[in-house]
Amino acid sequence: MSISKESKKKVEETWLKAFPQLNKFSGSRFFKIIGPFIAGIELLNAWGVNNYKPYFVLYPLWENNIDKCLDKPIVLNTLRNKKGISISLPYEWDDKLLGEFIANLGPQILLSLNKDVFLTEVSAAIDLYWQDPGVKAQSSHMRAHLLSSSFFAALYVNNRAEVERILASVLLESQSWNMQNFIHFFGDFQSWLDGLYMQIGKRDEFISKIKGNGMHKKIKDLQFSELVV
Repeated sequence: MSISKESKKKVEETWLKAFPQLNKFSGSRFFKIIGPFIAGIELLNAWGVNNYKPYFVLYPLWENNIDKCLDKPIVLNTLRNKKGISISLPYEWDDKLLGEFIANLGPQILLSLNKDVFLTEVSAAIDLYWQDPGVKAQSSHMRAHLLSSSFFAALYVNNRAEVERILASVLLESQSWNMQNFIHFFGDFQSWLDGLYMQIGKRDEFISKIKGNGMHKKIKDLQFSELVV
């Protein structure tokens, strides 16, 4: 049995009411901008059933265009019930039960949606996400993806010490990476690493790209918080 538009709309309204800091982007995607990131919640249809699963998401704003930015999330954090179990939620679930589920999310929303966010909070959120066994199972390319995202966050706030610390972590951790896995996603490791170093000297261009993407008609009306040192 298909789910009615009215049921989906009611679910969307419930989530937006619970997170007024977010705006509806499209479908069941609710976003805001936090410095060089798009952050928010996505409700994705569960496979094989007329349910959905909610996720906290984080996308980059530094790709070449807005569609590329929204092509793949940095973070896709499954939102679980208070027992820590990933469940799919019925679109026609009781309002009280859905309200209780949302009320118990707490730190699963990895970044504050209410205020400016500190760089240390982004680093902690990315590190916490990496501890998820399902994320670690994605191997070396995922770790590289997360470390490079932390690098770009540090570059955004112009924290050179943190930039250098992350690059040192890349060099250290990469010694135990599965390079075949890495190459499949990113190509030659040294070329990828050199590309990160080159971004340090192109910070103005990097910031300009973020500002340009942030002004795109698809997201220019989203609420905004800053990423700060």
